[in-house]
Amino acid sequence: MARPSFRIAYVSTHDPHDVRAFSGIAHFACEALRESGNAVTVLRPPAVHPALVARACRLTRYALRTWHALRPERFDLVLVMQAAVLGALVPRQVPLVYASDITWRVYEGYYPPVYRRPWQLRLRRALERRAVQRADLLVYSSTWASESAVRDYDVPPERVAVIPYGANLPHPPPPLDPRTRTRAAALQLLFLGVSWERKGGAWALEAVRALNRRGIPARLTLCGCAPPAGTPVPDFVRLVPFLDKRVPADAARLDALLREAHFLLLPTRADATPVAFCEANAYGLPVVTTRTGGIPSVIEDGVNGRMLPLEAGAEDYAEVLARDWEDREAYARFSHRSRQRFEQRLNWSAWAESLHGALAQRFAAQRN
Repeated sequence: MARPSFRIAYVSTHDPHDVRAFSGIAHFACEALRESGNAVTVLRPPAVHPALVARACRLTRYALRTWHALRPERFDLVLVMQAAVLGALVPRQVPLVYASDITWRVYEGYYPPVYRRPWQLRLRRALERRAVQRADLLVYSSTWASESAVRDYDVPPERVAVIPYGANLPHPPPPLDPRTRTRAAALQLLFLGVSWERKGGAWALEAVRALNRRGIPARLTLCGCAPPAGTPVPDFVRLVPFLDKRVPADAARLDALLREAHFLLLPTRADATPVAFCEANAYGLPVVTTRTGGIPSVIEDGVNGRMLPLEAGAEDYAEVLARDWEDREAYARFSHRSRQRFEQRLNWSAWAESLHGALAQRFAAQRN
């Protein structure tokens, strides 16, 4: 019996035609849905305007156009990607699937604040509550977020699915032989991120400094951000600016950085679902990071990375890295397991397949 396909209206404030929108998640999620056999219609959002009033007007017009386009004779369901303001307005006659990597209840006090006025915060809270409670199916990228939906919004657990995101790589690399990495004289550590503070840049820098003090030759590549002005940059640190995957030269350089590294080191302070972890695993890189936010749904300690508590210091990170690098045969197995985790779970095809199963379970009976 052929599996059902779905006519999906794809709605988001992030344009899926733009590979950089929402860190690429909007684009790769949409393409994966199409490749899994569904008929996907993108209701393309307007360009973002810098002025608040103009942006609100454009978004309102987009919401109204979306409302009129959504008809049960055209679509089996609407998938709203990370846009509570739109999810809250979806008409009742079309089933709603709301996908996100976070809830506003866990966002507040965890990430840096984004709203300055009390009315904006109240509106944001109300819109998300309406979208979450209205949704026929909620899809979160981590257990951390899904538990908040159940706990903070009184959503029945059977209406929630946890499906991790995939690596935002148009052409994932073929499996790399991890034994080639073990022959390197120095431990190569890669830090990927545009936010020095939130991604834990200071912890990464001090951890590599501690490794060199221990007599373990270690190098750190900082890609996407740099230490604050006035911070001395040691000789063992290489600074690489932000690399745009849409630019062939930048994409090639990022590929080279991931191939030459041994670990992705990201002692992040706050993260919902870091797609960079999936990309690192695609290259066979174990991830050394923090047990916080949605990270435990991506990293399994000892399988595709290590997670340290939030209070861990630079010496703790140095100790973990030294131990995992000292036994090169064990490191090769660690690298192999990381690649396996990407192939089995942390790719967009796996995301689309898992989502299709959740959709079939939730909606197929309604269509017969």
